[in-house]
Amino acid sequence: MNTHHIEQLQINKVMSLRPDTNHVLKVVQGRAWVTLSGKLEQDNPDIFLLEGETLWVAAGQHLVLEPWPRDPQDLLWVQWQIAYDALVVPSLDQGIACPPIPPKRLPAKAI
Repeated sequence: MNTHHIEQLQINKVMSLRPDTNHVLKVVQGRAWVTLSGKLEQDNPDIFLLEGETLWVAAGQHLVLEPWPRDPQDLLWVQWQIAYDALVVPSLDQGIACPPIPPKRLPAKAI
């Protein structure tokens, strides 16, 4: 992922986002309760993310993000950045970001 245009946010209360472009949310510190709706078919819109986990958010999806602390003093820090399609491929499992699938290389023809 391109490291430009990364926003690091401390989340203290419920936050609602609806991006115009594909984005990736990464939990840097703490735990997050995310409700994701729109575009991707999923049985349960609630997703719980732990530190280090990422979530693909497609353009036009509605994301509601809130802290899911173990203790009242636990902080939630997240990174929010544009997802560059060549580097991040969404899975069909609740939009979780997956590494790209490498293209198959065919052997060169012998002449």
